[in-house]
Formats: sequence, structure tokens, C-alpha cells
Amino acid sequence: MKTLCLFYLFLIVFGQGFAQDTLLISLQEAEKIFLEKNFLLLAKQYDIEAADAQILQAKLYPNPTFIASLNLIDPENRQVLHISNTGQKEFALEQILILGGKRKSEIAIAQKNKEIAKNEFFELMRNLKFQLVQSYFTLYEQKQIADKYTQQIHVLDSIIKAYEVQVQKGNLPMKDVIRLKSAYLKIYQERSNILQEQIQENQKLQILLQTSRIILPTLAENTFKKTSFLPAYNETLQIAFQNRKDLQTMQISKEIAALRLRLQRQLVVPDLATQLAYDQRGGAFVNQINIGIALPLPLWNKNKGNIKIAQAEQKAINLLFEQKQKEIESEVLSAWQNMQTSIEAYKGVEKIYSQEYEAVFEGIKNNFRKKNISLLEFVDFFEAYNDALVEYQRAKMRLLFSANFINFVVATDIYKFEN
Repeated sequence: MKTLCLFYLFLIVFGQGFAQDTLLISLQEAEKIFLEKNFLLLAKQYDIEAADAQILQAKLYPNPTFIASLNLIDPENRQVLHISNTGQKEFALEQILILGGKRKSEIAIAQKNKEIAKNEFFELMRNLKFQLVQSYFTLYEQKQIADKYTQQIHVLDSIIKAYEVQVQKGNLPMKDVIRLKSAYLKIYQERSNILQEQIQENQKLQILLQTSRIILPTLAENTFKKTSFLPAYNETLQIAFQNRKDLQTMQISKEIAALRLRLQRQLVVPDLATQLAYDQRGGAFVNQINIGIALPLPLWNKNKGNIKIAQAEQKAINLLFEQKQKEIESEVLSAWQNMQTSIEAYKGVEKIYSQEYEAVFEGIKNNFRKKNISLLEFVDFFEAYNDALVEYQRAKMRLLFSANFINFVVATDIYKFEN
């Protein structure tokens, strides 16, 4: 058959690719590679370094200002650049003294911004790790289903070849072979779709792990049973409130808003400019040394507009913090209910599907070859069997997907997928 030849050709090419350049890794190994090599995470770490630099900059004091005034034209003595002992020159050194605690507030804001940079790093890691685990589980599911389909294709292939021999001998009608080929093409097409999805999912993992190798995921069978538990909702919610970095970022934003309001009020206090000056001949005395101060008087501009802006921003951030809490409550409740449904579905399917399915299938297959059951009965059972094994596999994986989503919304590993 043409389709059968194409199928075997695909197996040869795909199998050689697997043998030559594959990466068989556990989920823990994948997470380790991800933390070491993911470019987005590595780039995000520089934001923390930049925040450290902002703290350093906030601690620095304003530079002093040096002023020099030299005589250019002396009209009385008809000299140019008359700056000798009988000429004129002035030098001054000015320094701004920051008053009112403004510098302290700016340092505190920079320190809070560093905390936000750290939280943003962990938020990025949380989101990327969620994608990593989802892709890992999806690839594992696709491989398991594709392997089951491959086994069934081999079974059908051997039966079809035997039937074709009998048709040529005139012992069986051609319609029986056509019926078997229809079942074969259906499962072959389903397997082809799964393999295409595998390629796409493998590409996602390759990007996350920064590798060009074909990834082969592994899972221990007891992973599913170890995952089929559900913590109390209130406990789960409290864990989320304690660990969610985006909520902590909103809390820090509230603190920054309070600091900015304080800073705007402190800006009403003027900074003091001090001066130390030398004047050779331009003052009341020869070679006089002066000190001076300059202090703006806050008469017309008391920064009222900026203070009101800071007050409005503080109120807005307080509301956004409450909104974030509600969002997390909703996410946790949705994830918790989804996990509850997935556990029930897994336990229900597990009771129905067992190794007896495999034994029954072998019995049906042997009885069909011995002509103890009809072609119609065999094909009906064959299709029902494939549907059952696929649903069983998907029920197991939905359990892991739901558990991973719980881990994602609480920002910690309640469920540990150990191999």
C-alpha cells in the first residue's frame, strides 16, 4: 500500500533523527537547564543590577560647582587679561545642601524599585516555568498516544496483509479488506496529527531550553497517583497570598506611592546653596574671602499640584492592590475547582481502564484471526479500544496539567512531579 510505505519511510527518517540527536530528560533536569540557559531569564537579571546602580546613584551627593571670573579688559590701565597682583580675579565654590529628608526618600524609593526588579524576575520565571512544564507534559502525552497508535497500526498492518492474501485466493471479499483499511487510515491520520503537534511542542521546549536536540520526556507511572490529592481551598489561597510576587509588587508599589507623596511634601523645603568665594580687588577689601548662602523662599510655589498628583496616584494604587487580591482569589478558586474535577475524572477513568483492557484486546485480536468473531465486531471493538486508551491517557495528563496550574497560581510547588 502506498500509505503504508510512506508510513514506514516516516518511521525510518524520524527514528534516525531521534537516534542521532535526542535529549532524554526528566522534568527536574529540564528545569535545571532552563534556569541555567534561558536567555530571557539571564537578560532579566540585569534589571536587578540596574536597580542596584539606581540605589548607588540616589546615595550620591550633588557635585560642587567651581566658578572663576577673570578680568578681560582693564580700560583704566589699558590692559587685556589684567589678572596679576594689581589686576582682578574672582573664584567661588558652591555646594548644594539637600534639606528636608529628600535624599533619604529618594534612596528608599530606589531600594523599593530593586525589590520590584527582583519580583519581576521571579514573575518571569514563574510564567516561563509554567510554559515549560505544560509543554513537557503535552509532549509526554503526545508521545504516549502516538506510541499506542503505532502499536495498533502494526496490528492492523499484519491483519490487512493476511486478508489481502486471502482475497487474492478468493477466500474473502474485497470489502473486508477495504473496511480494515478504512480503520487503518483513520488511526494513521490521527497519529500523523499527533506527530505534527509533537513537532510544534518540541519547538517550544527547544526555545525554553535553548537546545536544538529532540526532547524525549519521561514520567514515572506513580506520578499520577501521587498527584491525585487536593489541599483545602483556604490553605491554597493563603499560600498564594504569601508567595505571589505580583501581589508583593503591588504592596511595594503602595509603599513607593507613600514615599513619593512624602517626597513631594519634602520638596516644599528648599535646598540650601552654600558658597565660599575669593575676590582679589572687586569687593570692599583687597583679597577678600567671602562665604554666602542662597535659599529659595517657598512663597508662590509650594508644590501643591505635585502633592495632589501623588495623593491621587496613592489612592489609585491602593485600589489596584485590592483588585490584584480579587484576581488572585478568582485564579486560585478556578484552579482549585479544576483540580477537583480532574482528580474525580482521573479516579473514575482509572477504575474503568486497567490492564484487563490489554488482555481483552489480545483475546479479541486472536479470536478475530481464528474467525471466532466477525470483522464488524473486531473493527467496532478496535475503535472503541483506541478511544478508551486515548481518553485514559488524556485524563491522566489533565490531572498533571491541573496540578501544574495550581502550582502556577500559588507560585510554589504544592505538587512535585518527581521522576
